[in-house]
Amino acid sequence: MEQKLSALIVGGDRRFLRLSALLQKRYTVSMLGFSKEYTMPQGVTHLFHLHEVSAPPSLLILPLPISRDQQTVNAPLSEEPLILSRVLDLCGPNTVVAGGLFSTAKKACFGRKLHTFDYGVQPDFLNGNATLTAQGAFKLLQREIQEPLLGKNILITGYGRIGSRLSHLLKTFGASVIVALRKEEDRKKAAFAGISSSFYPISDAVLKKADIIINTVPSPVIGKEEIQKTKPRAFFLELASAPFGIDQNAVQNSGRIFRKALSIPSDYYVEEAAELIYREIVKQSLERRENE
Repeated sequence: MEQKLSALIVGGDRRFLRLSALLQKRYTVSMLGFSKEYTMPQGVTHLFHLHEVSAPPSLLILPLPISRDQQTVNAPLSEEPLILSRVLDLCGPNTVVAGGLFSTAKKACFGRKLHTFDYGVQPDFLNGNATLTAQGAFKLLQREIQEPLLGKNILITGYGRIGSRLSHLLKTFGASVIVALRKEEDRKKAAFAGISSSFYPISDAVLKKADIIINTVPSPVIGKEEIQKTKPRAFFLELASAPFGIDQNAVQNSGRIFRKALSIPSDYYVEEAAELIYREIVKQSLERRENE
């Protein structure tokens, strides 16, 4: 019987616990960066310190994003910080490092000869993740608003993968949706889908009408000036990654409601989100073997 290769998962959220169970079909799996309160799937080895890794893994899996500060692994469920450079020191010459958004790990990767695979930029993953994010955001709104979304005026900033899916979903449930965008190409796409749009800067009329403001743009687009023009009871939802699009302090200082949801797939669709990462890793592994 062919011996299984080793996989080490370092950091991440709950979807990586599910991922570890899926990987056991092909690998001997260990996990690092999860506190003692988390129970590992059967057969998965729970590690608590870097020195417990006895040999370079065949596959090192890092989270999405890999880091939020260019120094430590994104490990929200860990009891202590994990220095990214020290984690990468575990790699051997044949270790494949799979992670989400290597742009967040440039400093630690600089000068290293690593075999890397970025599952976070693969088209199938991006599309699947955007769909899960849109569906999860819809659930979040239903829970938080506790009113029918029918007839609500909703402003969405951005018409990319998430913004487009979410605007269509909300419109289907009777919300009046308008998207703020910069490109004429996006305006045409929105119009074809029956979605109203407005170019930046967002007009006073659009801001004053909005009951809900949802940002999907990882760049500041909703500041203090825009916030002051919205309804006193407007609800703000941040879906984008850093540097974010909504001025959180300005919203909260104004007394309006603000929610930040940075990992909706892991909060609402753990199994489906893990499956997306697993499929990309398996696909890359098969392609790598074919090319060897």
